[in-house]
Amino acid sequence: MPIHIEDIKKSQDTVQKATKFLVNFKKVYATESFLIVFRVFKCDLMVENELTANAQSSMIKVLNLGDDSLLDCVPIGIFHIDSEGKFVYVNRALAEQYGMNPEDFKGKLIREIFPNETDIVLKSKIPLIGLIREIQTPSGKRWERVDTVPVKGADGKVTGIVGFAVDITELKRADKVLRESEERFRQVVERIAEGVIILNDRGIIIFVNDGLCELMGYQCNELIGRLVSVFFDPFNREILEEQLRRVKEGEYHKTPIPISLIRKNGKRVPTLMSLTPTFDTEGRLTGSFAIFTDLSQLRRAEGAVKESEGTARALLNATTESALLVDLDGYFLALNEIAAQRFGKRVDELVGTCAYDYFSPYLLESRKAKMMEVIKSGKPVRFEDERDGRIFDNSIYPVVGANRMVDRVAIFSQDITDRKRAEEALRRSEASYRELADSITDVFFAMDKDLRYTYWNKASENLVGISAREAIGKSLYELFPDVKGTKIEELYLGALRTQRSLSFVQEYKLRGKDFIFEINVYPSKRGLSVFVKDLTEHRRVEEALQVSENRYRVLAENVTDIIWTMDMNLQFTFLTPSVTRVLGYDVEELMAKRLEELLTPASYKFAMKTLAEELAIDGMEQIDPHRSRVLELELNCKDGSLTWVETKMTFLRDSKGRVIEILGVARDITERKRVGELRARKKKT
Repeated sequence: MPIHIEDIKKSQDTVQKATKFLVNFKKVYATESFLIVFRVFKCDLMVENELTANAQSSMIKVLNLGDDSLLDCVPIGIFHIDSEGKFVYVNRALAEQYGMNPEDFKGKLIREIFPNETDIVLKSKIPLIGLIREIQTPSGKRWERVDTVPVKGADGKVTGIVGFAVDITELKRADKVLRESEERFRQVVERIAEGVIILNDRGIIIFVNDGLCELMGYQCNELIGRLVSVFFDPFNREILEEQLRRVKEGEYHKTPIPISLIRKNGKRVPTLMSLTPTFDTEGRLTGSFAIFTDLSQLRRAEGAVKESEGTARALLNATTESALLVDLDGYFLALNEIAAQRFGKRVDELVGTCAYDYFSPYLLESRKAKMMEVIKSGKPVRFEDERDGRIFDNSIYPVVGANRMVDRVAIFSQDITDRKRAEEALRRSEASYRELADSITDVFFAMDKDLRYTYWNKASENLVGISAREAIGKSLYELFPDVKGTKIEELYLGALRTQRSLSFVQEYKLRGKDFIFEINVYPSKRGLSVFVKDLTEHRRVEEALQVSENRYRVLAENVTDIIWTMDMNLQFTFLTPSVTRVLGYDVEELMAKRLEELLTPASYKFAMKTLAEELAIDGMEQIDPHRSRVLELELNCKDGSLTWVETKMTFLRDSKGRVIEILGVARDITERKRVGELRARKKKT
């Protein structure tokens, strides 16, 4: 399904309307903070705090006391579910999204309508923000974002939830289309025959395509980071600098201008330059991009026409663009195969016919006017026009006869449709590229083969304290002189040489602070793309965890009581070494034993009965999940004797509160039991 900018604007309008409604809701119904903030395009919905008691009662009043019309005006889905998981209210926007009426939801359990729904949301005692999920609607699969807030009663207990659902399907599709569009644009720029240069606001080259490198005879890395003016002689440099000045002052002209470049071998290349400003997302000038069209072939063809028509005819067919020669009345005298193809005829069918017969009325008047201008002035004219959906760059040159009067006209026409599309795509995509790259939370920068920075995102600016304007065009060594001879330099150069991606962790001191970075390097024929993740805090937490584990290990190895854990299959998963002193078994021996082998039959039966009782009441509202039970159990020792232990047991749970293991602490009470039995016998006697 195609994505249009109008769709995205509609999504923004929806979010703006919802925001306005909720601000008014706060003013009218809530006495304390109930603020919902939408972030446009990503549609992030964030509840800054739980609903307070007053705000809760106000919300319930709106939901339950007949004021549904207010919430039915909201363009996002709103729902209220009680503590039993039944729908109390659903507004019209949410019901229509599923092809239902609001009344279809009331009183029904959430699982009756959404069988695959989990109970995580219902059991949560805190707001759940940003749940992204794929849903099935009558119109097909959609994506929505859900945010829920628990509603609490006067006693502080959760009585239900209020939720908000925003459809983000179009934004997800737009994101996919944008990535595909960027790739198509990149391919267009790389494949066009014209040379493309992108400059920053100081006139430094930050990008060139293969066409420009071929035109000038340089490798790309020999051009990136250099002032563009050094590739022009003094005369043409003045022309260039004047055009750059006009770009900065907003006076640039869209008409291409003739200008000559200097190739690496010192020879001049006649070209036509189209110079256009580039801006950031806030409309500030960031530089310019230029497209250079090689005029060498056209110039050679022009000279041949002046010498003889026979030579001209051969040269006309040598060029890849259309070239033709007409008399003063517009009749074809000669033309090449490309020109004939564009008219949909063969060369022999066109020679002797009038060119004006093949143009639309509008284009006919324009072409005639240009022809008359050349004939009267004796000077060439250059202009652009469009025919059959294609854009052409046209040059009309006067041909002077023996009487020193213009008696013929040579016309050269170049199809620049792809170039124009590339220019437009570049203008449209530059802001998108910048926004996408700057949205990356990790540090990201790019370098050419000379390790000069060609891109520097916002995260790089924040970490290093150097702006993109200051960084781009400078080398790694200019920004970080101390990197010379380090592992980082070695790995960068190695990635360029081998063209293999690599990842490594490196300690680095930056702005007086010690950092630990994970550096991921991706080489290409142009240079390196580098992603840097700050692992400093992660490493600190790991070291703290290691210290904690060592501390607990020492404690476990020296405790006199037996500490143990057991999975729900009643298999030991951990035992302290103190078990050997009490039962005579090594830890490894006991880990392999089943519980029924370790306990006497009576104790095993008692333990199983207690476990069944605890599992049966687990999860009930009035039952403490952190409760424990104390049991006295008789165990079989390795030497065949019996030992009594007092065991205090509790459940271990996962993040969702589900029982996953049993934790116990056992103490040898054999002597205490023996003394107790002696006292009992004495009392009887």
